[in-house]
Amino acid sequence: MFERVKEIMSKDPLCAKDTDDFWSVCEIMEEKGFSQIPINDFNGKVIGLFNEKSIFKCLETLKNGGSVKSISKFIIPIKQENKVRPDDYIDENLSEKLDKGEMVLVFDNYKLVGGFLQIQI
Repeated sequence: MFERVKEIMSKDPLCAKDTDDFWSVCEIMEEKGFSQIPINDFNGKVIGLFNEKSIFKCLETLKNGGSVKSISKFIIPIKQENKVRPDDYIDENLSEKLDKGEMVLVFDNYKLVGGFLQIQI
């Protein structure tokens, strides 16, 4: 029998803001051991993820003399299929996403209430 998302999700996930600078987001990720972090806009709405791909893009921008004062242009959109509800069941499709290292975010009435990167048994 599959478990429900709410039974295994991390509640109230830590988020960064789209106005945060590159170095502070990297510091949070390093301190927490995260490979990716959800990003909120000024209203607290999740607008995407900042991940390792984002970091490489920022470093490339710096290498070419650009600015990374704000991470907003380096945010990766969240795929619709990576959004679930707390009462959804953990099924094979969701398990495959987690096996690939994709972050799954849990929304309840459009509010971010949890998330996870992998299922730990």
